[in-house]
Amino acid sequence: MILVVDANIILAALLRDSTARALICSGLLRLLSPHYVLSEIKKHKQYVIDESGFSEEGFELILSRLLENIVLVPTVDFEQYVGVALYEMRDIDEFDTAFVACTLATDADGIWSDDKHLSQQTLVRTFTTRELVACFIQK
Repeated sequence: MILVVDANIILAALLRDSTARALICSGLLRLLSPHYVLSEIKKHKQYVIDESGFSEEGFELILSRLLENIVLVPTVDFEQYVGVALYEMRDIDEFDTAFVACTLATDADGIWSDDKHLSQQTLVRTFTTRELVACFIQK
């Protein structure tokens, strides 16, 4: 399964040894994310360090391990879909436009996000962590 992973999933994986971290590192999923997700993660770096107890080096190590399993997609590769994604997300959350556009531009099966608002859009399928775990348990 190919999924575009939302920033909240990556942050959850950084915060603790969680199901999200296990899924990202499992190799069961092919994961993509807009390249700008790095700036989103860096914005929350100090929060993650404070909450997780990691040192700065520990944060960088876990982040690099997670990113070994996520292909970062340059904006130029999905910019032609930004307009339609922005229109869809205008009343939901415009900050998630890039994730929808990235999904539309790639062969991804959907977006992996635990943000409930992303499931309000109708352009691409969304998967929660719980739904993904259920998919693998059934197999």
